[in-house]
Amino acid sequence: MTKLNVTVHCGVRNSSLPTCGDHSSACLYDVENDPCEFNNIVNEQPDIVAQLKESLLDFASRYV
Repeated sequence: MTKLNVTVHCGVRNSSLPTCGDHSSACLYDVENDPCEFNNIVNEQPDIVAQLKESLLDFASRYV
């Protein structure tokens, strides 16, 4: 088995963005550019959030 030597660069938290601690609202992260999920971009991407919510509701309506 090949062992990989990988480093994750987290970056910095942008304090002007909302936090996502209590899960009372949606959270959205750009995991490619923010792998440590420091910056919740939910307010910057309302179309993506709406699309994801619609997909979850559709899924929930078809499965118990």
